[in-house]
Amino acid sequence: METSSFNSILVATDYTELSENAVNTAAAVCKKHNATLVLLHVIKNAPAYTPEEPFNPTLDYTREMKIAAKSELRHFGDKIRDKYKIPVDEVVAYGEVVKEIVKTIEEKQPDLVMIGTHGASGFRRFFIGSTAYRVIKHTKFPVMTIPGMGDWTRFRNILFPIRLIPDALKKYDHIRPIIRTDDPVLNIIGLSMESDPESVKGVFELEEELETRLREDLVTFNVSFHHCVNYADRILEAANEKKADLIVIIATIDKTKGEFFIGPFSQQILNHAAVPVLCVRTQ
Repeated sequence: METSSFNSILVATDYTELSENAVNTAAAVCKKHNATLVLLHVIKNAPAYTPEEPFNPTLDYTREMKIAAKSELRHFGDKIRDKYKIPVDEVVAYGEVVKEIVKTIEEKQPDLVMIGTHGASGFRRFFIGSTAYRVIKHTKFPVMTIPGMGDWTRFRNILFPIRLIPDALKKYDHIRPIIRTDDPVLNIIGLSMESDPESVKGVFELEEELETRLREDLVTFNVSFHHCVNYADRILEAANEKKADLIVIIATIDKTKGEFFIGPFSQQILNHAAVPVLCVRTQ
């Protein structure tokens, strides 16, 4: 198998339990790849405070906030370095959270971004409007959502759906580093809509192309094909059936009136998946 590895992984933290699981997952993956963990914390804009007494100067807490935030993040980074024995690059950004996360992604150019999410335990609409959702909309870098509950430090069963869409197999390149270190089973499910039987041939051809690469890479895999009414429903069902611990999807992006939106297929999976989801954009 050709050498494939992560060089850096970016993870955002706000020191909550939700983000802590994402940080630990990212650090564990970095350790396997001798990669750098880019640890990002964003502090929101703080307005200057003007006291009622005219003789007192206006107080601007921005400088103090930045100093405190850098010190706190450095301390957090030291704990990660000590525990995982990996290089950590601490970044404190100041401004609107999603904008600064996307900006830092563009500056650091990580191989992977990880963001914590609630998971599917009752939060069926948690993802709409969340930080993770908006980051996926606005960056072309691969983003893996990490549920707050569960141990995701090794992936043993990866679900790899194939639909007849442009660049359908592009996402394989983004999981090759994981395959190299974790040696998982790749569960390929070819999907076609019951209303579009003509797509079956195209899905078969994509599967054959992927199978050739998997054999070259010595990957353990299995294949199944499904006609379905709803792609996302079938993928979520298959994830449960296969006991998948990672779902890999192409995140379809729609553009309406100048705004970008994650398509309903991606939304449904991200909203309901109880396991990490790796979202790869092709546009």
